[in-house]
Amino acid sequence: LLETKRRLKSSCLDKQILNILWFYYDVYNAKTCVKAALQNKPFDTISSLLSSYGAIDKKQIRDFAFSNYYLSQFSLAKTKAENLYSQFKDIRFVDFVFDKVLFEKMLQWSNELSSDLITDLIKKWIDVNNAQISLRLDGADKNEIGEYILIPGGNIPVKHFSSHGEESKMILSKLFTAND
Repeated sequence: LLETKRRLKSSCLDKQILNILWFYYDVYNAKTCVKAALQNKPFDTISSLLSSYGAIDKKQIRDFAFSNYYLSQFSLAKTKAENLYSQFKDIRFVDFVFDKVLFEKMLQWSNELSSDLITDLIKKWIDVNNAQISLRLDGADKNEIGEYILIPGGNIPVKHFSSHGEESKMILSKLFTAND
């Protein structure tokens, strides 16, 4: 993996594209560690699950999740995830909160790149992610916590993923058709 990472760094013309990729793996590592910490699992039991592709050292992410090490990219998300987990006792909320951080940052970077192709891809990915969240949550959860975990900025307004009406069902079904 590290050789692949080195090759990507040397061949990619726009390093901002790589920042999106590295951040994806940093988020994955952070949420894996935070979930383990919340469930009182020792780091050693999950360390093999972490990716070497991220930009942040795995030890820093470990210290962030299992102690009070501050990572500016993730500290607010960790607090939100801990609060939602404490309230609902559902580990999925760690994924949802950290994924929101991921997609918001990816959308910001894609806009900075001024690439319609990448921005469009990120927006569609946001819509798919919101649809997955919507389908994974029951009605009570959607109403209560949708604002914390649904991601704005996609092609479909967030309100369509947090409501329960026929219009929302129609939009979700169109999202998964093969015409786009």
